[in-house]
Formats: sequence, C-alpha cells, structure tokens
Amino acid sequence: MIFGVGGGLTGLCSAPAIVNIGFLDARAALFVAAMLAGMKLSDFFFGPRTGEAESPAATQAGNAG
Repeated sequence: MIFGVGGGLTGLCSAPAIVNIGFLDARAALFVAAMLAGMKLSDFFFGPRTGEAESPAATQAGNAG
C-alpha cells in the first residue's frame, strides 16, 4: 500500500523513474533517492530481503535435522 501511495503522489513508477534519471530529471532523482531510503529503512526495521520465501514445511525440515 505504501508503495502505491508513493507512486500515486509523484506520478512516477520505480522503473521509469530510474530511466528518467538518465535524462537528468530532478523529480525522478528525488523519487529514486526516497525509494532507496525507504528500502534501507525497511531493512533496518524488518531485516534484509533474502529473495527466498520460507514455507512452513521448509522451516519444519530445517528444525528437524
């Protein structure tokens, strides 16, 4: 929900904003900087993303051995 609000308020989407930095768009640069800061805050509060989803079965298998 927060991701959608940020994009809605600025009128930008994350991938096009990154591309627009190449065109020296200050609004896009500010958006990307805020997006990266939000990602770092998320890591601080919730831990880094590993890219792997843990299923209950995988957790039980890891605890069994």
